[in-house]
Amino acid sequence: MEKRHGKLREVKGKNCFDVFHEEMEICKNCSTKKTFETGKKNSASIKKPDHTIEISTSPIKDKRGRIAAVIEIVRVTKKGKN
Repeated sequence: MEKRHGKLREVKGKNCFDVFHEEMEICKNCSTKKTFETGKKNSASIKKPDHTIEISTSPIKDKRGRIAAVIEIVRVTKKGKN
């Protein structure tokens, strides 16, 4: 990740679409948004010319069962590699 997107301290607190997609607004099929809306796990795959971005999201619920946060796990794979 550091080679493509910089050190963690440089991306911490930024939006996914800023770091991985180089966009100015939330993606149309945003997994994190869907997880906040549904309370369920979600995933998406975004194909770029030289790599694929795989995103998995899961809700983190508080004691009352309300969604307090969403954890997002991102995997970037280059074409021809796993």
